[in-house]
Amino acid sequence: YLKVAVALGVAAIPEGLPAVITLCLSLGTRRMAARNVIVRRLPSVETLGCTTVVCTDKTGTLTTNQMSVTALVLPERAQEGLSEYEVEGVSYAPVGKVLGLADATLAGRGAEQLALICTLCNDAELTYEDGVYGRVGEPTEAALKALVEKMGIPGSPQPPDAAAAASHYSSLRAAAYVKMATLEFSRTRKSMSVLCRPLG
Repeated sequence: YLKVAVALGVAAIPEGLPAVITLCLSLGTRRMAARNVIVRRLPSVETLGCTTVVCTDKTGTLTTNQMSVTALVLPERAQEGLSEYEVEGVSYAPVGKVLGLADATLAGRGAEQLALICTLCNDAELTYEDGVYGRVGEPTEAALKALVEKMGIPGSPQPPDAAAAASHYSSLRAAAYVKMATLEFSRTRKSMSVLCRPLG
């Protein structure tokens, strides 16, 4: 009879509909609180009632909590468009390469400028301790440093020492420039900038 009474009340006085909806959502919130579920916003109770599947993940089962670059897009010469290259590896380890990226393309202006930007406009460092590569700094910047190591430098072999390989190519590129100023990332600018000049 309660449902009939509520339906008749809403039909007779339409202005009472918001109050009835709020009452129903509050009752749902109360029942959820009895099961140790705290709801901060009443409309979320209605959304939860429509949910059929909840997918969750714990770091370490599907993800490794390590950001990585998986694809690289570079402009072609003579305005021919863009080319996409797949990047091997899914961790901070600088192991793998950029598939299909030839030395001639890597030595080109676009690829080298990208590698320089990823090196110079970056405060992160890749580390190697106890046989595991890690990072010091922001995850995005560390992923870009790993990309620089995978891109390499044409004619410069990778060192056999795993600890040195963490920052070999980044160090070679950074050694040719002096960082004069850094404009830190901010919410208003939404970017980070550095002012560098070549040595010599």
